[in-house]
Amino acid sequence: MERNRIRRRIRAILTDLVVSNPRQVEGGDHLIRVTASIDHWSHDTLHTVMTELLAPVVALGEAE
Repeated sequence: MERNRIRRRIRAILTDLVVSNPRQVEGGDHLIRVTASIDHWSHDTLHTVMTELLAPVVALGEAE
């Protein structure tokens, strides 16, 4: 149950990032591995962490 809830929360944040800034995250399939419980994180905290984690990937895409 917790795994599915986390999956839905991450999917919602990725969708929000794609819609709000398509250059930041391309739509498509993404593999994200969660190794610790993040169920207690707020939406804002999870959104901030996802944005920070994706920043190096965005920088690589812009360099090409």
